Amino acid sequence: MRLANYQIAFTQAQLRKLYNDKNDYQAKVQQRYDQLMKQGWALRSTDPSLLSDAAKVEFEPHLPYSERRQRRRRARGSGTRAVFRTIEMIP
Repeated sequence: MRLANYQIAFTQAQLRKLYNDKNDYQAKVQQRYDQLMKQGWALRSTDPSLLSDAAKVEFEPHLPYSERRQRRRRARGSGTRAVFRTIEMIP
């Protein structure tokens, strides 16, 4: 049996819908990681890298629609995306 992980990129809209802010995101990552450890699906050695990745996620401030639209036009799709890692067992 081996461990594997994957990442899912979230847009800022998806990130805001799932989590209130950066602190909420980090708390939920920690909570889920603790659950996986108790169930035997995660290793303690993964903890530092997982939490440091969660700390790097940036949340854009809440802006009026017109300002968000202008920023999207300037960025042309090159915005920061959050990445959520998960660990699964592969038989």
